[in-house]
Amino acid sequence: MGIEAFSLRMLCHAKRRGALFGDTITLGRQDLSLHDHEFTATLRDMGRSVADVQQKGVTGTGRADALLSELLAIDRLVSIDCSDYEGATIVHDLNLPIPDAMRETFDAVIDTGTLEHVFNFPVAVANCMNLLRVGGRFYALTPANNHCGHGFYQFSPELFFRVFQHVNGFELEHVFAVQHPFPGIELSTSRTVYAVRDPATLGQRVDLVNDRPVYLFVQAIKRAAVVPFATFPQQSDYAAAWTRPHDAGGVAAALPLGQRLAMRIWQWHAQLPSSLRRPLLGYFQRWYRHTFRYRRAYTPWDQSGPPPLL
Repeated sequence: MGIEAFSLRMLCHAKRRGALFGDTITLGRQDLSLHDHEFTATLRDMGRSVADVQQKGVTGTGRADALLSELLAIDRLVSIDCSDYEGATIVHDLNLPIPDAMRETFDAVIDTGTLEHVFNFPVAVANCMNLLRVGGRFYALTPANNHCGHGFYQFSPELFFRVFQHVNGFELEHVFAVQHPFPGIELSTSRTVYAVRDPATLGQRVDLVNDRPVYLFVQAIKRAAVVPFATFPQQSDYAAAWTRPHDAGGVAAALPLGQRLAMRIWQWHAQLPSSLRRPLLGYFQRWYRHTFRYRRAYTPWDQSGPPPLL
């Protein structure tokens, strides 16, 4: 996938907000996938011009190294891959833990299309976390819906909310769902972006059933040097259910008012004949609850200003 316009814009936003990129590592070698107007607009946003960067041999095509180094003020840019076929700086299989000497040596880890291809995802993402110094950031653009077959995995937002949490030494800053009309996000200039709410704070699953491809953009900062996954993440709705009283009355009493009302409606709905109940439930899920129209879970971002922090 490489560096396309949205991920580059988010990296530049992070830079303007004070994020460090002095020592940066990318998962795999990164190519640029920018249309000419996207290249120009990104430079303008960073107070640069095409002529300015071209004097330094920086363009909007080919390898991303020169452009990233120029815009993000990178002092040392390296790449890690399981093979040297693209000229990675470090050859290491991310299915396996990184050597101790590599731990906490980078200010930024950038993944725009690798983690979904690594079978041993828990080890691979723990490697990313361990590569970072305290104060460093993880950035990823990774497939969600309608990319079946692109890699081993398509990811749920909940996965990243549970991985990059305080118990693992991290704090999430952004989780965006990026919907685009063409199978490859790098091939389209039209994107619709939604900030995703944590299912744990929402109190229910954040579902999505749609007919267009969706990527997730994830940005997290390392707050403490903690061994990742000393306890394994659990899906939030199950974790909450396991701590509730077993009797139905106790469960209802512990829920917020809105959820108690929802339970009452659900109980009423359950009394309807199945010939009515199932179409109503299906309609609700298809046209509201499991779509980007569900504003409790998805907040549109028009991209006209800085991205809202979680």
